Amino acid sequence: MKTVMISTLKIIGVLAFALSAPLTTRAQEVFSLAGFARPAPMQRYQPDLGFPTRRFTYNSAGETRLDKGVRTFRLALGGIPGELGQLVTFPVRDPKSAALFLLGTAALVSVDRQTTAFWQDKVEPVFDGFRFPRRVQLDYISQETQYVIATIGFTYLGGLAFNDERAQTAALLSTKAIAYSYVATQLLIKPLFGRLRPVENISTFTGDPGEFTTNPWDFGYGGGRIPWTGGAYATSMASYHFTQYFAMARVYAGVYDNNFWPYLAAGVISVANIRGHRHWVSDMVAGAVIGTAVGNLILNNYEKRRDTQNNLFLIPSVSRDSIGLSMTMEF
Repeated sequence: MKTVMISTLKIIGVLAFALSAPLTTRAQEVFSLAGFARPAPMQRYQPDLGFPTRRFTYNSAGETRLDKGVRTFRLALGGIPGELGQLVTFPVRDPKSAALFLLGTAALVSVDRQTTAFWQDKVEPVFDGFRFPRRVQLDYISQETQYVIATIGFTYLGGLAFNDERAQTAALLSTKAIAYSYVATQLLIKPLFGRLRPVENISTFTGDPGEFTTNPWDFGYGGGRIPWTGGAYATSMASYHFTQYFAMARVYAGVYDNNFWPYLAAGVISVANIRGHRHWVSDMVAGAVIGTAVGNLILNNYEKRRDTQNNLFLIPSVSRDSIGLSMTMEF
C-alpha cells in the first residue's frame, strides 16, 4: 500500500510539474519514453490551391540535429491521406475552378495544331541536342526525372548535414509534389482523357500517323488504361513532366520565398530532351497549371500544420519504482 501511495504521489507530481512549468519555445520532455508520443488527430482542411499568404520563417529554437530532423520530417510529410483526398475530389469541391480550367484547356486545344506546329518548327530546333549527361540507365525513369530526384536528395542531405530546416522541408515537400503529380496525371487525368500525342513535324506530315495523330481533338483512346510504366499511346494530356517540374518549382519557390531560381530550373529542365516529350502545347500548359496547383495545395496544408502543431501528449512513464503518465505540450 505504501508503494502504491508513493507511486500515485509521483504521478500527481509529474502532472503538476508539466502543467505549472513556464512555457518555452519547445516544451521539455518530462518522461522517459518520448518515442511513444502520439499527436492529437489533425483537423481536415478544405482544398486550397491559391498562393500562400505569408512567408515561411525558421529558427533553430535550440533543437538538436535529431530533434529538428524528426520534427521536420513529421511536419512536412504529415497529412498525406487528407491531401490526396483533396486532390482527387477537387473538381467536386470547387466546380467553378475546375470548369474554368477545362474551358481554358479547350480553348488551347482549339488552336493546338497551329501552336504545336510553331513549337515543333521554331522552338524545338533551338534546343535540339540539349540534354543532361546520362548517369544511370533506368527503363522507367527518364534522365530528367533522375536529376529531379537527385536534386531533392542532395537538398535533404545538405539540410541534415547543416541542420537546415528550410532545406529539409523543401526536399520533403518536393517529394510529395512528385508523388502527387504522378497521381494527378498518370492515375487520373491521362486515363480519363486518353488523348493521342501529336506526330513529329505536324506542319508537313503526310502518311500514317500510327499511334500518334494530326488531330488535336483525338481524345477517348486507351480504354481508361493506367500508364503505370509510361508509354506514348493515349497518354498526351496532361504532361506529367511539366506537372512535376512546376509542382517542385512551386514548392521550392514557396519555401525559399524566391521565384526566380526554381522557375528558371523548371524552364531549363523542361527544354532538355525537348523532342522526347512529344506533347501538344495545351498538354504542357495544362501540366504547368496542374503542377502549380499541386504545389500550392502542399504549401497551404503545410502552413496550416505549422499553425496547429501545438499538440498535447500523454505518454507512459516507467522508472525503477513507479509507473505512470506524463503530459507535455509542443507549441
